[in-house]
Amino acid sequence: MMFLSLIIEYFSVNEINTYYESINVIIESYLKCEVKSLKRLAVVTVNNLTQTGSAIQILKKYPNLIPLVLNALSLEEDDLI
Repeated sequence: MMFLSLIIEYFSVNEINTYYESINVIIESYLKCEVKSLKRLAVVTVNNLTQTGSAIQILKKYPNLIPLVLNALSLEEDDLI
């Protein structure tokens, strides 16, 4: 998940879009898992995604991403919220 986060943060929009369908499956599975540290990394990854130039296009293409992030967050994680 850390590697995916770095890919999203540093690669170009076109490179991300080419592989995002595959990346999305991994992100979704981490957001749904029960391991807090993996959920946290997935939330950080989605946050990095929202900082890219194509964030709106990607979020519209994968509308379930935001609800999964909201479900993955807990109130104790003020820094992520």
